[in-house]
Amino acid sequence: MRLENWNFCCYQTSRQRAFISMGGEHAESGEIKFVYFATVTELEGQEIYQRAFHDLADAITFLNQTYGHWPFLDLTVPKSGCSTCHAH
Repeated sequence: MRLENWNFCCYQTSRQRAFISMGGEHAESGEIKFVYFATVTELEGQEIYQRAFHDLADAITFLNQTYGHWPFLDLTVPKSGCSTCHAH
């Protein structure tokens, strides 16, 4: 996973998915700060684990080091099958 693809890629096993999502939090100054969440869910969406990072690069590094051995999935690549056939 890289800075260029974090928002449409994930690591996935037959039962779980690890990805980065985005949120926000109030800073002491009153500003809203972006937060990046390294999240693991069951494929049905039930959250198993989540860790917050204020720096996207840190979230990516954590996900790559912790779940990089899982199969990588690019969600922009169509799944195989009739609906993706370019012959029609």
